[in-house]
Amino acid sequence: MENTTIRSGLAAALVALLLVAGTAHARKTIRIDGSSDKSVEQSFNRMMKSLDDDGRTALMTAIIQLNLVGVSGAAEMLADPALRNPGPARIKTRIAGLSASEIVALARKTATTRVVIAGQEPGVPEDLLTPLAAGDPAYPLESSRWQVTSDINGHISEKTVEFKSGGELETRPPSTAGASAWEQSADEVRVFINDRYSVSRGRFVDADHMRGTAGNKMGSTWSWTATRQ
Repeated sequence: MENTTIRSGLAAALVALLLVAGTAHARKTIRIDGSSDKSVEQSFNRMMKSLDDDGRTALMTAIIQLNLVGVSGAAEMLADPALRNPGPARIKTRIAGLSASEIVALARKTATTRVVIAGQEPGVPEDLLTPLAAGDPAYPLESSRWQVTSDINGHISEKTVEFKSGGELETRPPSTAGASAWEQSADEVRVFINDRYSVSRGRFVDADHMRGTAGNKMGSTWSWTATRQ
């Protein structure tokens, strides 16, 4: 009888230990395995299954945002086939070893594009749209060409802009999504890209240098500098 009682106690203890081990295993944080595209997809799918609806939405939004880091507009996105279906494999080097919450935090910190519902875009920041300072142009821009460098959360991009007569702006690489324009007053300048999808505003540092900030209808903002060519 005593041996039976001992065996029963040991069995119960063993079951309890197994339950604890199983619970610990179930609670183990799922992280992205970045060793290959296949392993990324597999670990990402496991991660998605472990989340509730809100968690899955936040994670998918973060994956899209991280894929679009540094993308300046719809034309660039459409030109890259990999961006037509942005998934975790494309950014595996950035998310390898991260948990779902860490991926979401990374996107919030580094995203250059916000994912919003159509018709609910936050719009270009108001400070970029207020009237320019009054006065005659400090350094007339018409017929000049500038090299513009943009810093979008650490992603550096460059383009050439030419300020043509009548407020017309020509960009290289060219903008294919809409018309671009410019205006100037006193020491300030403002540029509208892609039918005012994005707006850049800045001041002259001297005759050959400008700097300022920019934003787009998605609510994203960044800094820029420009040098006369």
